[in-house]
Amino acid sequence: MMAKKDIENGSINFIGDADNRLKEDYLRILRYLRFFLNYSKLPHNLNVIKTLKMNIGGISKLSRDRLLDELKKIVKPDILEKLSKDKLCLELILIIFPELKYINIFSKLNLNNKHLLIEKDFIFLLSLLIVDETDNVDYFLYKFNISKKDQKRIKIIDNFYKEKITKKSFTEKKINKVFYYYGKQAVDDILIFGIFKYQKYSKNLIELNQIFKTKTLQTMPIGADLLMNKYQIPEGKQLGFKLKMIEEEWIENNFKISDQQVENILKN
Repeated sequence: MMAKKDIENGSINFIGDADNRLKEDYLRILRYLRFFLNYSKLPHNLNVIKTLKMNIGGISKLSRDRLLDELKKIVKPDILEKLSKDKLCLELILIIFPELKYINIFSKLNLNNKHLLIEKDFIFLLSLLIVDETDNVDYFLYKFNISKKDQKRIKIIDNFYKEKITKKSFTEKKINKVFYYYGKQAVDDILIFGIFKYQKYSKNLIELNQIFKTKTLQTMPIGADLLMNKYQIPEGKQLGFKLKMIEEEWIENNFKISDQQVENILKN
């Protein structure tokens, strides 16, 4: 698509007629943007930009999988930072991927926290771009073929931040619940996400992240055998129901529960 010599010189242009090259494969629109953000040392050629805009409708003819594969090559911290400051690239990307509403977050990265993004993967960076208080995440996941595991990971972040966010959203007790239900990956995702989306809480979030890096998962101290042997609860639906109530009380009480609390639940 582009001559190696041009790339080395920082000049991003198509080999031959740009319009013909794009009509051969409309994915070259995204490839141009990626090459430009990675290698350009010169301003955009406005004739090329005009040709890209004239052909942008051809993107609809491409498979969602090809678009997603190319997006994965663009969603890198350094490229996103350049993209957020390049008006022409940004305009084109948002026509192709309108769900990437928050690219501007990369235009104002806190230098002290920037290192936290270096090892972050595509799914986390994508969540920074699409998670909001609307159905934006659901729409993106409907359009593109993301694995069930990765969908769940994004939805955990999305659901957490759909609640009204205050300082109380980031207590150790609340994050403990996330840890218990969803594990260490979810805690890390939620806290690092918050550092970049809610900078006024970043100091607290960085401290919490350090705490949970070495934290081990709590184990429920009350099991079915104990209820059957000590409290004579027969095996069946009632046993499962009581165990669930005890677990909820234990979690709500910051992973502590007394014999008296257990007995009160069993009496009701």
